[in-house]
Amino acid sequence: YSSGEAITEFNTLVDSIMEFRKSRCDCDSHSRCTWCIMEQELNYRKEALKKGIADFITAIESSKTK
Repeated sequence: YSSGEAITEFNTLVDSIMEFRKSRCDCDSHSRCTWCIMEQELNYRKEALKKGIADFITAIESSKTK
C-alpha cells in the first residue's frame, strides 16, 4: 500500500479480505442461486463497511482541523 490516503488503504484492505468467489452459478430466468444471493449480500455489506470507515476517517480528520 503506497497511496498514503487512509480511506484508500482501508478500502483495499476490505476488498481483499472480503473477496468472494462463487464456486458455481445455478441461476435461471426465474430464480437466483444461493451463490449469487450470497455474493450480493456480501457486496452490500462490504460497501456499507467501506462507507462507515470513510465516514469515521472523515470525522477524525475534521476534528483534527478544529
